[in-house]
Amino acid sequence: MTRDGHGDPIPIPCHWVRTAGDEEIMIPGCYGTVVAGPHACTCDVPPSRIERAQALIREMHTHHDRLRERLTTLRVDLNDALAELRAATTERDALRRRLGMIESAHVGSPPTRPTVGGGGKKP
Repeated sequence: MTRDGHGDPIPIPCHWVRTAGDEEIMIPGCYGTVVAGPHACTCDVPPSRIERAQALIREMHTHHDRLRERLTTLRVDLNDALAELRAATTERDALRRRLGMIESAHVGSPPTRPTVGGGGKKP
């Protein structure tokens, strides 16, 4: 195709054509596509819906991997926190038992009052 039938041909950029079987085929319009395929297109043609879907799938896999790493980290943190809680509970129970023993040893003995300022009469 030429301009008004004279001169240089009108360049037609790369473009996608959908076949009857719903397959997308790129019709090359630049040497990059002719030589290396659609990924080397210099016409700035948007990717096909299949390429967009594949890019989205790659992005989702990357996001999934990051979430899986975060979940692993959170599980480790949770296990550490649970171990600390078990240790604190064990220590609390031991202190309660000790307090119970002290209280039972003092059952029946008169309570003691702390004295303030020496506790005696002045001469």
